[in-house]
Amino acid sequence: MQAYIGALVPHYNEGNTKNICLQVYFSGCNFRCGYCHVPEFLTFDEKHLIDLKEVKQELRLHHNVITSVMFTGGEPCLQKDAVLQLAQFAKMLAMTILLDTNGSRPDVLFALLENELVDVVYLDMKTPSYPDLFEKVTHTKTFFVTPESLLLNIQQSITHLIEFRDTVDVVVVTPIIPQLLYRKEDLFAIAAQIQTFASRWILRRFRNDKLVVDKSLQKLKEPTYDFVEMLRDSIIKKYPRLVVEVE
Repeated sequence: MQAYIGALVPHYNEGNTKNICLQVYFSGCNFRCGYCHVPEFLTFDEKHLIDLKEVKQELRLHHNVITSVMFTGGEPCLQKDAVLQLAQFAKMLAMTILLDTNGSRPDVLFALLENELVDVVYLDMKTPSYPDLFEKVTHTKTFFVTPESLLLNIQQSITHLIEFRDTVDVVVVTPIIPQLLYRKEDLFAIAAQIQTFASRWILRRFRNDKLVVDKSLQKLKEPTYDFVEMLRDSIIKKYPRLVVEVE
């Protein structure tokens, strides 16, 4: 079986060369976030077509040091059969399985959760459930797809994560982007959605020192660590159950 996979990148956990997470970058995404720093993985480019045997071989040959695998992208859940097959193989090797997803494919997420094929879900919560803001950040609107429909899908994914919250850790990741997503009120709205199931919430500062999809964003001034810390403190004060980190 073939899949669109742009790269296999080993990540050394805490500098430990005997505790490696293999990051599998699926190519192809249904979002076009301007701040995305991996534009090369947004399309289903034929140059990224590989046989899953290659990924399995990498996992099998190095399973003594590769202790976990992360499916990221792009959006891995757009390739359901491939991500399920690789998750099953990693599970057979007793690896920890991590999934980085935008939540727009609740059916795939549910299949992974129901079959115990994921241990940690990184849910990219781009915005609260406000269609106009969501479209401004993700640029997803087409003749066939509306922001409202995608937000409903994300809410369904959240419902699944709540259902399986005792068996999976959920890390929510939200970008802090000047002129787009930076207001306390917007973050409070996200906090209200995730407070019952999120293990951690990472506020990720926009960095303009990386290649991004929307080149105009590179002209923005990066949010300071102190500013994002202030947002975090405000969130914790209002939602003390949340564990919020700044990255």
